[in-house]
Amino acid sequence: MNLPETDIVKPIHSRPIGPKGLCTYCNEPIGQAHKPECVCVQRTVVVRLTIDVVSAAPRSHEDHLIEFALGAEGSYCADNTFELLSEWIAREDEGRGGCMCGAVVSAEVLRDATPEDHEQLPLLFDPLTVGQ
Repeated sequence: MNLPETDIVKPIHSRPIGPKGLCTYCNEPIGQAHKPECVCVQRTVVVRLTIDVVSAAPRSHEDHLIEFALGAEGSYCADNTFELLSEWIAREDEGRGGCMCGAVVSAEVLRDATPEDHEQLPLLFDPLTVGQ
């Protein structure tokens, strides 16, 4: 899904490393349209992220029971996982945690996002500031 609010060059696109008053990436002036191939012109896509973590599980459970319990079919809320990841990231001064670099195994683009995806899936961008 295209984000038309990203089509016009804004002052934030003129970075100190580039010419003043022009988009650093496509050299179009502030207030004009970016060139179509400019990285500032954005669209939304649905992405599947795979993250490796170490989790505790009952000794007696086989893999399929653990997967069921942690998946959408089980009673475990996915928010718990993200809360634990957030806590792990916050432990940066304890010697373990603080960075997810290396933990993301893969990122796979599934498709262009639809309006329904925008309603149903988490947005990993701020829709109020994406065009700024």
